[in-house]
Amino acid sequence: MLEEVKKSLRITDSDFDDEVSLLIEAAKEDLKSSGVASSYFIKKDENTQEEIEEIDNKLLKLAVILYCKAFFGFDNSESEKYSNAYEHIKKKVSITLKGE
Repeated sequence: MLEEVKKSLRITDSDFDDEVSLLIEAAKEDLKSSGVASSYFIKKDENTQEEIEEIDNKLLKLAVILYCKAFFGFDNSESEKYSNAYEHIKKKVSITLKGE
C-alpha cells in the first residue's frame, strides 16, 4: 500500500516513507473506528494461506489514498477537497463493510 500511496502523492523517493506510513495506518484506524470490519484489511496469501496485512477492497484503497492526500504536507491547497471526498467514501464503506 505504501508504494501505491506514494505514487498517488507523486513521491518518487523514500524521504517521506515514515510520514506516509503513519498516514496509511491512521486512515485504517479511522475506517475501523467508523465500523469497517478489521477483516477487510487482511488478505490470505494464496500459497501459504497465511494472513497478511493488505487491503483488497478498491473502495478502501481509495479511501486510504484520499486520506493521505488530504493530510500529507503542510502547504496543501487541495486538502479540503480530498478530506470531503474521504468522508464521503468513509460513510459508504462504514455502512457496506460493517464489522463481523
